[in-house]
Amino acid sequence: QLARFIATIANGGNLWQPQVTKQILDPAGNTILSFPPHLQRSIFIPEENLAILREGLYNVVEQGTGINSKVPGLSVCGKTGTAQIAKSELDLPTHGAFVCYAPRENPVIALCVFLDRANSAEAAIIAGRILQDIFFPAKEKLTTESTEKNNLTTNKHE
Repeated sequence: QLARFIATIANGGNLWQPQVTKQILDPAGNTILSFPPHLQRSIFIPEENLAILREGLYNVVEQGTGINSKVPGLSVCGKTGTAQIAKSELDLPTHGAFVCYAPRENPVIALCVFLDRANSAEAAIIAGRILQDIFFPAKEKLTTESTEKNNLTTNKHE
């Protein structure tokens, strides 16, 4: 629900049915089965209100409680939050949450990280790492040459 909420803000008020899979491909890369997106409803949000809200979400990441989610080269908009476990005599920790979307200018992903017995700063750190891996995956591939340089040499006995 939190990811759908932030996605609705990111896309201007459209509430889409969540889905895990976009399509199924065969080994040659041909589409076997597609799962088109399904718009459940549109929610009217005045553009001036949406702009203020989006700016606030951006500032949460740039200079607020969501700063731990910052990813160099990526503009992220997000919000931190906590939830109480239960009211009791015990001093129980809270649950930490961070919701975000990225990139700011043309969002392609909405994300919610919810951690049991943690704080929102920790959730923001994990969200930042997830975004880093999605938008800037490790591009360095092992080549035969680099593999050979890194292998231990063994002595040959004649």
